[in-house]
Amino acid sequence: MPETPATRVLTEANAVELFKDLFNDITGAPFNVVFDALIWTPEIIEQNTIGLRLAGQTPGFHQAPAGFCRYKGEVEIHTKTFLEGRGREATQFHHAAGLGWDARGFVFPPGTHDAGLRHLTVDGRYFERDTTIGTAPGTQPAGGIYGTNVSVVNSRHIYLEHVRSINAVQHCFDFTTPYYGNAGDGAIIPDPSEFIYATDCYADKYGDDGFTSHGSGHIWYTRCHANGTRYALERSYVNSNGFEADDYSYDVNHTDCYSTGNAHGFEAKAHGTMSAARDVTYIGCHAERNECNWSQRHIGHHVNYPGNPAVRSLTAENIQMIGCKSTHPRRVFFGGVENPDQDVPDDQTPPGSQYHHWVVGAYHGVTNTNFTMRSDPNYNYAGSSAVLIHFLAGEVVLDGYRIQGHTTGTWDIHCTGGDQPAENVTILGGTHKDSAPGGISCGGSSNASIQHIRLSRNVPGSPNKTACRAFGNKTIRDVKIDPATPYQYNFDISQTFYSQYESPLVTNVAYNPQPVFA
Repeated sequence: MPETPATRVLTEANAVELFKDLFNDITGAPFNVVFDALIWTPEIIEQNTIGLRLAGQTPGFHQAPAGFCRYKGEVEIHTKTFLEGRGREATQFHHAAGLGWDARGFVFPPGTHDAGLRHLTVDGRYFERDTTIGTAPGTQPAGGIYGTNVSVVNSRHIYLEHVRSINAVQHCFDFTTPYYGNAGDGAIIPDPSEFIYATDCYADKYGDDGFTSHGSGHIWYTRCHANGTRYALERSYVNSNGFEADDYSYDVNHTDCYSTGNAHGFEAKAHGTMSAARDVTYIGCHAERNECNWSQRHIGHHVNYPGNPAVRSLTAENIQMIGCKSTHPRRVFFGGVENPDQDVPDDQTPPGSQYHHWVVGAYHGVTNTNFTMRSDPNYNYAGSSAVLIHFLAGEVVLDGYRIQGHTTGTWDIHCTGGDQPAENVTILGGTHKDSAPGGISCGGSSNASIQHIRLSRNVPGSPNKTACRAFGNKTIRDVKIDPATPYQYNFDISQTFYSQYESPLVTNVAYNPQPVFA
């Protein structure tokens, strides 16, 4: 039988020629110059610039055939250069030694525009050789734009489609400015990446975040998937996020995305010395089995340290959630390769752990409509509330929601008071079904409104507490409790406006020194 590329034995001497022959056999097209320096396994790439340099100074469309390619250093994608594989499983680029803390994988360098990746996998191979995640000497990340598999740096009009990024030291995907500067809250930093389109992309196993952005905007995620399950850690200080709109980010849009196995599933945030992510939208997204499924917070602006009173954030504003879902918040072990997706047993829940469906801290102008929350009634939620609105958050609207199964928590919805109260919170059109011992609690916040709520709870062996607790300047209307629900108190109300006609407050009401009837 004559020898063919499919039957020829791969050796160091004939690797490139064989690869060229295979490419010709599959497509009938000549071997593309872009891959002359990329030797399919078992060789290692020494020169990795794709685009203006390696492709004969000629940008264009470059196809990679099926196979596994190893690379060293950074692979640069330049202006008007598009690299397409044969599929995420078929065409894979593996870092030769395992991406290090101070390295990057595929990079769109500053000034790049109209370029992209499609139908391929980028594997940093970090977790194949090191599972310490910064705990061993010398393994702390370099930070900033390093330790990322796919980096878009000060670039515009970048298209990523069906790209899988796996085993990243820090980030699987990062859309960023060249520097993470501490310019202060209210500042705008230069050189953003803008008009980034990530469609059907997949982030799996990362030390920090699956998808993240810094100082960049006009970003669209569509049907993307972040899976941190096997590498989310049990150590409480680890902050791994599936989708993160971070410092200085703006106009970040998520549609039909899914996030699981992280500290935070979807998060909009900033560090205290930076401007917060703003104008972030989520439509039809689903967060499942993260410690906190949904989170919006501005660090430093929602913690009142001794001698350093918290101040309102200048930039944490404008979050929209529409038709999103939250399922079974919980912590997941660092499972490793052999025991993926292993949940933390109830008796090993780390002290101080909090498991929430949704948390808002310091952000203003947050709207969440048609939100569905389902907890595992048998899981130890360690007394945490399902929804927590706290620390100077304001103008928060939860409209049209359903919550079920948070039976070992404290409250379904908790809005804090105290010296950093949540303000102008509106909760309406909700259904509570067999969930936390307490329904809704609003502390001494101002101008809160609780309307059109239905609460029903019948959980054998779990004591019921208060269906609706409110203090201070609030309005309660049309809040009805199932008569068969044995709450200790239906209402616990103090100095609060409510409608005697719409809400049956004539029985089972806690101490109310100054009731005011609307």
